[in-house]
Amino acid sequence: MIRRFLIIFIILGFGVLYGCGDETTTETETTTETPACETNNTAQVYFINDSTTGTTYDIIWDGVKITTVSPGNESEKFTVAAGVEHNLIFKITNTNDEACNPSTPILPQCETWWYNCTG
Repeated sequence: MIRRFLIIFIILGFGVLYGCGDETTTETETTTETPACETNNTAQVYFINDSTTGTTYDIIWDGVKITTVSPGNESEKFTVAAGVEHNLIFKITNTNDEACNPSTPILPQCETWWYNCTG
């Protein structure tokens, strides 16, 4: 009878020890969100007025006046489509005169570029 209890005790003890393994698993969920500029295929652009004559410029981007920049200043940043050709014109404010030669920039995705005009 003692032998039977001893065998049961050993079997139960083994079962308890076997069941006491390390069950705490740490699952680290790594979620990396795709940047909006990749999802939307965009870039940022801003403009600097380096006028040597104190002239204020209107910035014409793809045919639309998006901002006016006074001498020695820079504009806010604009989010624009990346990888496509744009039309950029610096015009002297309140005129149809171009301050610098027009350009057709293509901005790389997720980058920030600036353009300036010294007029």
